[in-house]
Amino acid sequence: MEVRYPLTPDRSDWSIHLGAAAPDYGTPIRALLLPELFAVGAEAYLMLHGNGFRKPLPGLTASPAAGFAAAAGFSFRAKYGVPPVWAELAADAVVAFGSRPVFVAGTVGVRGALHLGPFSLGLNATLKLQLGPGDGKFAELRACGSIDLWLFEISGCVHLAFGDSAPYN
Repeated sequence: MEVRYPLTPDRSDWSIHLGAAAPDYGTPIRALLLPELFAVGAEAYLMLHGNGFRKPLPGLTASPAAGFAAAAGFSFRAKYGVPPVWAELAADAVVAFGSRPVFVAGTVGVRGALHLGPFSLGLNATLKLQLGPGDGKFAELRACGSIDLWLFEISGCVHLAFGDSAPYN
């Protein structure tokens, strides 16, 4: 945990971090459960700033730069089974809010794979959203799947985007 409060005339540059968005702001809170058996791990953070974020937040297309700003994120990963049959799962999310101008952005990702000897099935998907500043709205979804058949792989992706052609920075 980190708390910073300036003793200058401009007192809006305060911050509170419970963990942090790596690598520019520090390290997130980490937990690793049963590393030899399941390798289940998670990370999380919550950051509050009185005057926006100085550096971009990892995983977002844009970050709030002025006024009160908040960001939260988490990630989860797990591995179940033993070779040659095992499954891998992972998920992560980052969301940020800014007050001047009003701004909300977020990214959510999921990944998974099922390994069956020399064959495997995989899926990954990412959803990005941004509302603001102003009337700007943006949403993007990308989902991919694959089948690995040892000597060759079959894969495909779907990409959907709505709103403004490029997110605001």
